[in-house]
Amino acid sequence: MKKDDEHDVKKTEDKTSSMKKKASKEMNINKIRADFPILTRNVNGKQLIYLDNAATSQKPTKVIEAEAEFYRKHNANVHRGVHTLSQEATELYEEARQKVEEFINARSRNEIIFTRSATESLILYFMVTHCQNSNQETR
Repeated sequence: MKKDDEHDVKKTEDKTSSMKKKASKEMNINKIRADFPILTRNVNGKQLIYLDNAATSQKPTKVIEAEAEFYRKHNANVHRGVHTLSQEATELYEEARQKVEEFINARSRNEIIFTRSATESLILYFMVTHCQNSNQETR
């Protein structure tokens, strides 16, 4: 095994072990709910429980605040402009890509593709894998 591959395997094992330790701790549902402001609402006299995540996922306070901060200070097209706001937006976008790369232990930032929805992601995945398989069959 190459040294780089050994490093990747060790990194994956370390991350997996860390994730198992975190998952083994008892979840505090009330603490999790407290992170989502909308879940403090009562609907029809009962505490809101939201299960329609396929349509819209509710956002925790940190996400709401980060989005509001972006719109207040950096809102511009990513990878499309040379002006300051566009450069800032692009830098933030690429920082997010790097964080996702590290979180899922991707080999490269280039493996991270942001899409608008799970449906779009699945269609893209199917098209890429289908085209790769079709190209391999015709060789």
